[in-house]
Amino acid sequence: TLVVRHRSGASAHLSLELCVILTDLAVVKGEVVTKEVLYEGICERGNYPPEPKIVDVQICKLRRVLDSLSPKGGNHIITAWGEGYRLSDDPQTRKYALRCVRGARDKGLLKRLTEVYLAAP
Repeated sequence: TLVVRHRSGASAHLSLELCVILTDLAVVKGEVVTKEVLYEGICERGNYPPEPKIVDVQICKLRRVLDSLSPKGGNHIITAWGEGYRLSDDPQTRKYALRCVRGARDKGLLKRLTEVYLAAP
């Protein structure tokens, strides 16, 4: 797991599966990621057997983690009904996601990251 700390002092643990989802959402910069793509990423890189609801469960966990770390709470992950999910357009959400992704990469939890995204301001 990856321990993520907010400057307010709050901290939380991100499992490999949550890191995978956050990365998949972050690398497309606000575009919708289908449930199928997220499902494939979890099954490919995670420790879960294929379960139809695994994406919904992991998105719920990721929302709780991100909301617990944000002093204002917020809707960091947007549901695109019938399509999938995307990260909020809020610059703070993108910045926070980038920090989480970099931390996961630095800890060796994620190996396949888009360097263009990591180089973004």
